Formats: sequence, C-alpha cells, structure tokens
Amino acid sequence: MRRELTAYQYLYSHQLFDITPAYYGAFAMPDQYWAAIILADGGESGHFVDCSWKDTGLNSHELKIIWNHCRALHSIGMVHHDLLPRNITRDAKGVLRIIDFESASYDHSCSLQATSCPELGSLARYFDSFSEGWCK
Repeated sequence: MRRELTAYQYLYSHQLFDITPAYYGAFAMPDQYWAAIILADGGESGHFVDCSWKDTGLNSHELKIIWNHCRALHSIGMVHHDLLPRNITRDAKGVLRIIDFESASYDHSCSLQATSCPELGSLARYFDSFSEGWCK
C-alpha cells in the first residue's frame, strides 16, 4: 500500500489530477495492521477485469484518452508497469481513470513516442491491432 500511496502523492505533486480517481489522503489506525487510501468513487472496472484491450469495447476516442494518460505519466518520469484493462475504470461521469500503481517506477525517460519506449510501444501495438482510428 505504501507504493500506491507514493504514486498518488507523486501524481498530485505534478498536478495530474485527471488520470486517477480523486485522491484525498490516507490514514492508518493506531496499533492496527491496516490503513486506507481515501479516493473518490473510481467507478466501475468490472467490465475490463478479465479481457484483452480488444475486448474492452473502448472506442478510438477512449483509446486515445488512455494513450494520453500513459504519456502524461511518462512525461513526469513515471511508468505504470501493469497498464492492462483491469487497471482502467470508468467513473460515474464516464471518465476513464487509471488505478493500481503498486508496480510503478519514477525514474523513466523517453521521447514519449511508441518507438522509444517499451510500455508505450506495447500499448500502441495492442491498440493498432484492432483500432485504426485511435491515432497515436
């Protein structure tokens, strides 16, 4: 959980508020073995849990949103390392958000192009395989 908390703090310190559910802070119970991260309603992810990118039913505009979210992470040196459909949610307003930053790293540098980065390249190949109009 500490890694997840670090990720939200890092994202918010760079003012990337629209990528994740709203983060309000964290608390730990004294003398207890648990803590909680307080987020806004992140929405539904159940539809995306056990499917491939192709099977999510996301349209080309929505794929572009995920692509831009991923590029925004990379622009601040952050790599998700587990950017799969199960880590995408749709909130009550229909906005797509990224969740589950347990595997994230913060020392990344790339040109934000699919050809220069393994995570962006992999995402582009998945999207290219079934959607022509998503336009990287």
